[in-house]
Amino acid sequence: MRRSDICLYLGPADRAELQALITNRNTPRKLVWRAEIVLAT
Repeated sequence: MRRSDICLYLGPADRAELQALITNRNTPRKLVWRAEIVLAT
């Protein structure tokens, strides 16, 4: 269930770091999953 009352504000540097984690093939899948959730908010 998605909560609509949570909103995260990320700067461009934070967003780029999370995107780099997602595209790095050596990042553990659990961390990629969490990064995708943060970027989706």
